Amino acid sequence: MIKDIFEAPDLTALTVTPSHPLKSFWQPEYTPPGTDPTTGKLLYEGFGDGVDRSNFGVNIFNESNLFHEALHGFTNYIDQDLYGVSPYNGPLPGVGPPSVNISIYIKDKILSKCASFR
Repeated sequence: MIKDIFEAPDLTALTVTPSHPLKSFWQPEYTPPGTDPTTGKLLYEGFGDGVDRSNFGVNIFNESNLFHEALHGFTNYIDQDLYGVSPYNGPLPGVGPPSVNISIYIKDKILSKCASFR
């Protein structure tokens, strides 16, 4: 079952919701985000699929995804529920699917405020 779900081309992680302790399955193969063919800009603000191995896997993108998945596991909320309780509850034009927007919010509004990511 997990293997079938991970055949989706844009999946980074899957979390059992709810799960105590946290049970999360991660796509090990990293596919960097693409670029917008019209502007050449990086899509999804650095979020690719799978585990970003830059800096030995210690980077703000993995941390954002882990925080996102932990929210699923600990709250029993799916993406639509997380959207409803966050102030970032609208899609970002041209940024990515709703799930990516949650991780971007975590990166921009929570983790980027931590001294360890400056």
